[in-house]
Amino acid sequence: MTKKPIKAHCKRKNCHEPVYDNVDARHHYLCEQHYDTKMRNINRRYDKGKQQCERQGCKRYIKKTQNKRFCSNACRYRASRVVDNSLITKTIRHSYWRNIERFIQLNPKQMGSIDSLTDIAEMIKLYTLKAKYQKSYVAYDESENEIVKLLPFLSLDLCHLYPNSLGGKNTGLNTLIAPTKINRKRRHKLPASCPYPILMGQQSENECIPMTGSLYQYLNDYCSDEEILALFQEIGKLKGVLFLST
Repeated sequence: MTKKPIKAHCKRKNCHEPVYDNVDARHHYLCEQHYDTKMRNINRRYDKGKQQCERQGCKRYIKKTQNKRFCSNACRYRASRVVDNSLITKTIRHSYWRNIERFIQLNPKQMGSIDSLTDIAEMIKLYTLKAKYQKSYVAYDESENEIVKLLPFLSLDLCHLYPNSLGGKNTGLNTLIAPTKINRKRRHKLPASCPYPILMGQQSENECIPMTGSLYQYLNDYCSDEEILALFQEIGKLKGVLFLST
């Protein structure tokens, strides 16, 4: 009399179901339910390996983390971090922010002179870069009881290739860092004919979008909280220049 072969049971703890009739399932000693769960997890990890981190500016993949949205705790904290009110206050009082606000106010297209909020961050980064180039030396003013002053070796400024007063764009592509004297001489002049189109600048083709109050007030009125948060996160903490009083 031949004995019937004893069918193996699932190796999962407290599971007494027989091993699923599948070559791979038998290899792993799993029942149908636990084998399906295993395959779903494998497919989920495969799909996750093709997903990028959701934090703006991060291009890493999240396949090596348990988080479903971010590649690391650092990215998760940075993406979920609410911009501190004091940081916003310091930024909108900063000379860089005020200068860009003045550019927009003097432009006939006003808010139409920018294509997106990223242009504001790019212009501020240009001011930060200018500050690195703007080297100064110490001078003593004898007429004012030897007051120490910092004077630049060469005064630099942000210059619009296509004049701001004539509707030039307030973007990084229409702006460069140049000596202040050159900027003053050609501030209201159209660029001369040039074989290099990039040096001709860019005129805004957008309609005029009035900005009646301050730049920050406009952002609060017409932009979402997510857009404002992304802008100030991109700008970050500004250093090296005195804040202007309100």
